[in-house]
Amino acid sequence: MHELSSGNGASADTDLAPYTQHAVQVQGRASSGLGQSSKGGFVFHDNRQIEPTFDEQHARQRKVLPSHVGGQHNHLVTLAHEYLVGVSNLISSAPRSLGQFDVGPIAYGMWRFDNNDISHAQSLVEAALAAGMNLIDTADIYGFQSVDVGFGEAEEIFGRVLGQAPHLREQMVLATKGGITPPTPYNSSAEYLRSAVEASLRRLNVDVIDLYQVHRPDMFTHPAEVAATLTELRDEGKIREVGVSNYTPDQYDALAAHLEFPMVTTQPEYSVIELGPLRDGTFDRAMSDDITPL
Repeated sequence: MHELSSGNGASADTDLAPYTQHAVQVQGRASSGLGQSSKGGFVFHDNRQIEPTFDEQHARQRKVLPSHVGGQHNHLVTLAHEYLVGVSNLISSAPRSLGQFDVGPIAYGMWRFDNNDISHAQSLVEAALAAGMNLIDTADIYGFQSVDVGFGEAEEIFGRVLGQAPHLREQMVLATKGGITPPTPYNSSAEYLRSAVEASLRRLNVDVIDLYQVHRPDMFTHPAEVAATLTELRDEGKIREVGVSNYTPDQYDALAAHLEFPMVTTQPEYSVIELGPLRDGTFDRAMSDDITPL
């Protein structure tokens, strides 16, 4: 699954100003066989500078851009289309399974979702959904600048979008993460994880989180405690599916051993300069357990 997120202060004006520093996570199937499970593939990050080159008519002809979408929506949709064409030799366009949900091969990531113009922020979300990016991926740490500044900002802005346009909620699979708590830095204790989920629900302005991932492993909390907390939150209807981020295969196994339901995702750091998941068993475990790497 690709994850496409606009950079700080990215412009979507009608002069086709380039989106700069887009962070793109790609979840797909490599032709070499990597990620050839029934549910997923691999993810990579592309922080290059991108300028759209496909015009609106071309995007519509390729059935990427609905005819009713115009203006600033077009640039994000066109950019997504350009990137899809560029990596089409690496990935499958088939939907990915996240437990009870099916998502497209590109997700919209909110790492830099920091525009307080809520109408503009809404237009970006609408463009992402129009392009088939129905997995919206955020985290409580996104927006963090210092101990007292920015924690939860991306979630809060997105929550304001959903407050302004509640009809968008039913069109997406909403994912967030928690467990990073500066300056600790990592905390997966029962008390903290519960408070993190409840705080995310408030900021996002929703009743339930579709996919909740533990953002980083906490070496001082036993996986049985983490599993018990996630199970309680799931039973209470506050989260629907569970995954992990930045876990080693052994850490994943330790948590899975204490869960009575399967995790549906693992989200490692993977890029052209970080190939560890290819060699440390992360992708092999995802394929053997038939889960989707993000």
